[in-house]
Amino acid sequence: MNLPIETLPSTNETQAASARQRRRMGEDWKEMVREDAASTKRTLLTFLLGDAIGGLLLVGGVYLAGAILVPAGTMEFSPMFFGLLPVLVIAFVLTGLYRQQYSHPALEMPRIAALTGLIGSTAAATLYLVTGSGALALPVALWTGLGMLVMPACRGFTRVLWGQASWWGVPAVLITSEHSGRGILRTLRRWPEIGLRLVAVLTDAEDQATDAAPHGPYWLAPHLATEFDIPYAIVSMPSLTGAERANLLMRCAKFFDHVLVLPDEPSLPAL
Repeated sequence: MNLPIETLPSTNETQAASARQRRRMGEDWKEMVREDAASTKRTLLTFLLGDAIGGLLLVGGVYLAGAILVPAGTMEFSPMFFGLLPVLVIAFVLTGLYRQQYSHPALEMPRIAALTGLIGSTAAATLYLVTGSGALALPVALWTGLGMLVMPACRGFTRVLWGQASWWGVPAVLITSEHSGRGILRTLRRWPEIGLRLVAVLTDAEDQATDAAPHGPYWLAPHLATEFDIPYAIVSMPSLTGAERANLLMRCAKFFDHVLVLPDEPSLPAL
């Protein structure tokens, strides 16, 4: 499926133009993209830190609740209790809660609550069935109930708190037409806790400047993806025909790990 030459430059023309464009890029532009693209690991560390703080609060909450609500001598702590947090972190890794840094808190927090409840209730039931001791199962049950509140809250707080930092979030490139993508820019500015951080805005216009991120022509997308290891591309090109859009998406899919195709209609949510 080929596009008209006037719409999409040929491979040789694109490579030559890309080389000229890269030479025209200032060092500040390239350094800004490189610094933003390196934010993925730091963002992951904020999630790990938030979950570690949540785990400590959870253990402290169980001890406090036991001291206040449970009569002395009716609650005992088993080794399984202290192994719950490492098991929970492993479950977060296996279910993609660290890998998928782009997510709305309203969708992510119920997943964390459900996973915490599943692990905790399974551990409590297993411990009671094996040992027959309610005193050993009780702290695990308390951990489960508190964990379904504390762990999601800590993840949401992590996103809201660190989302204000200029470096926080998974790097993304916005590929848009001249008058498109404004809703996406508004959404990312309004809800940085979603976790997408724009490192470049690429358009089909020559002089479409923006203060959101460095600006360039849209055919630079493969170069940015490969050189700076940018995993996400957000594509909003309603001005293209179906064939042109399909061609653009196929090219993006070759270089980006994730390609989000979004509308640019005022009545529809941007993300």
